[in-house]
Amino acid sequence: MEDRQENWSALARRALVAGPLVLAAVALFVSSQGCPDPAGRRILGVLLVVAAGFTLSPSLAGIVAEPVGSLFYPHRPAPPGPRRSIAEAKRARGEYHAAIAAYEVVIEEFPTDVESWTAIVEIALVHLHDRQRGDALARRALLTLTDEASRLELVRVHRRAAKWLRADSMTL
Repeated sequence: MEDRQENWSALARRALVAGPLVLAAVALFVSSQGCPDPAGRRILGVLLVVAAGFTLSPSLAGIVAEPVGSLFYPHRPAPPGPRRSIAEAKRARGEYHAAIAAYEVVIEEFPTDVESWTAIVEIALVHLHDRQRGDALARRALLTLTDEASRLELVRVHRRAAKWLRADSMTL
C-alpha cells in the first residue's frame, strides 16, 4: 500500500515538472499557425511533449504495471514446505536413527507429509531391519494421514519394504 502512495506522490511531483513542458509545447503548436517556419516550432513542441512523457513515464509505469502485472504474476508467497534436506543427508550418510529423528521433526511441523512418513517406514524396515518399529510407524502414519492417496502410498511403501525385509531375512 505504501508503494502505491509513493507512486502517486512521485507522479504529482513529476507532473509539476512536466506541466510547464506541456504548456510550452501547446504554446508552440498554437503559435505555429501564422509563423513563416511552422515546422521548426512543431518539432520543438513534439520534443517538449516527448520530454514530458519521459518525465511522467516512471511514475505512470509504477502505478499501472504493478496491478496489471499482478494479474499474470501474483505476489502471493508460496506456502512453506517440508524441509527434509537434513534428514535426507543423514539417511544418505547411513545415520539411520538420526535420520528418523530428523524426519520426526519435519512430521511435527507437517503431519500430513507422506514423503517423510514413507521415508521413516523404509528406514525402519529396510535399513534398521526393525519390523516392529516399521509397523508401529506405519500405523501411526495411517492414523495421521487423511488423504486416501497418501494412505495408499504409505501402504504400498510399507508392503514393498516388508517384502524386502522378509526376502533379506530368508537369505541370512
